[in-house]
Amino acid sequence: MDKTPTVSVLMSVYNTKDEYLKEAIESILVQSYTDFEFLIIDDKTCDSNLILLDSYNDPRIRIIHNDCNLGLTESLYNGVNLAQGKYIARMDSDDVSCPDRLKTQVKYLEKNPDVAVVGSAVKYMDTNKIVMHLINDDTTLKLRGVFTNCFVAHSSAMLNADILRNNNINYDKSIKKAQDYMLWADCVMSGLKIRTIEEILVLYRVHDGQITKNASQEQCGCAKMVQNKMIKKYFGYDMSAEETDIHFSMLKDKMIGNAKNYESHVHRILDGNEKNEMFKTKYLYRECYYIWILMTIKNIVRYKCFSGIFTKIFWKAIARVDFWHYYYENTIKCAVKERKILKKYAAKKES
Repeated sequence: MDKTPTVSVLMSVYNTKDEYLKEAIESILVQSYTDFEFLIIDDKTCDSNLILLDSYNDPRIRIIHNDCNLGLTESLYNGVNLAQGKYIARMDSDDVSCPDRLKTQVKYLEKNPDVAVVGSAVKYMDTNKIVMHLINDDTTLKLRGVFTNCFVAHSSAMLNADILRNNNINYDKSIKKAQDYMLWADCVMSGLKIRTIEEILVLYRVHDGQITKNASQEQCGCAKMVQNKMIKKYFGYDMSAEETDIHFSMLKDKMIGNAKNYESHVHRILDGNEKNEMFKTKYLYRECYYIWILMTIKNIVRYKCFSGIFTKIFWKAIARVDFWHYYYENTIKCAVKERKILKKYAAKKES
């Protein structure tokens, strides 16, 4: 390319089904916004993928061939360093970007130069379901992120390259899975802003060959590392292996053993905040109570486990009438928003 592009679209490819890869590539090449380079990292992918990549004669495509299979994290780390654009748009090799994705996200970041990362709603292909994190409040995002990856869907993210580089933030090569969770955590722990556009800009494909599906144990292990890092940063202590499992299971799995162990864990977080004073006490209590209610409902619905109800924390959470609006905004209101977003997407598709 003759001039520096505004956007670098970053995609790593490793043994993707050819028809999925073709659809992913062409969803970028037909974008309504055209000032981009398409940086594709060949992570020692299969021959059929290479033949497909070589079939494109578009000057915006720049292919980097790894000498060996480095894995997704290191490939993305190198890609961020090689990207020439002001903004870096992540793209998975099996997903599809909607035609106005780049235009919409560039417009947002141009209007909000202090935002480091912007994502969007992501619709699961062939379903009427979306994955979306509607949190655009910095404190809530930090606190919720301690318990779960609530930031942005990885393949919907567009990054402000200068902000990340000025803060020495890139993918952590020690995290082989859940690399997006660590990246977003590093952003918020550095005080950077992450936002979500309430519009479907990416279609997410679920299939048997996905990294997330095929490496769930390692994925969980890496996510626990992220949560440990955030607990240490915000509340000043290292979790034991037992505490780590308890913490991770609060929103992910069935409760492990006695509910009193969970109460003790939450109280340790609250005590840590009293010493470190990272968050206003009210905000931390509000988030912990909200998480406890979610955990309790999840265990009742999925596992017929009612132990969360028979705790002081549960009833304290219910008794805090001043927190009810917060609970409502993060549950019912979010569900209503998601339905509106889906209806808007369907209407746009029909027009």
